[in-house]
Amino acid sequence: SPVSSNESEKVQAISALTSLLSPYHKRAAQTLFLNVQRLITKEAPDVNHVGFLTLTFPDNVTDHKEAYRRFRSFNTNYLSKHPAFGEWVHVKERQKRGAWHYHLIIVLSGDIRTGINWEELSRGVYRSANPYLKALWKDLRENLHKYGLGRSELLPIRSNEEAMARYIGKYISKHIGNRTKEQKGV
Repeated sequence: SPVSSNESEKVQAISALTSLLSPYHKRAAQTLFLNVQRLITKEAPDVNHVGFLTLTFPDNVTDHKEAYRRFRSFNTNYLSKHPAFGEWVHVKERQKRGAWHYHLIIVLSGDIRTGINWEELSRGVYRSANPYLKALWKDLRENLHKYGLGRSELLPIRSNEEAMARYIGKYISKHIGNRTKEQKGV
């Protein structure tokens, strides 16, 4: 089928970004893109059941092994056992101050998107969130500290294409060229 002009622009933008990457980073970006695409289009019942989850640490965790240990504990003891959370794809990101945090695209058992007022949400006003999403926020707040995690943000995604483009673009732009030699292999 013919490619829409909007889709063509997205492909061109991704191609322009990837032309700057090493072969390793091109493979990593392509793998990430395909995994997110599969998750959203094949694993989730629909886009209403997909969230973007950010996890931070209350302390300045700069050691990637410690960050991963806490994330693994959270995944093993909470995320994988919780009936609301399904498959996910994640990226670990280092902040400018050196602290690590995680971003996940995650499939949810319920609809977190219906009723969302996107304009309010972009201003940090969350009152349009449905009761299911508010219950997940509460549950996360009550449990993250058990695994050495701090603030979290779970939000619906606006669309398949936007989520993938934002996720991939953020990964590529923040990590490539900013990695230190200590981050090799991380």
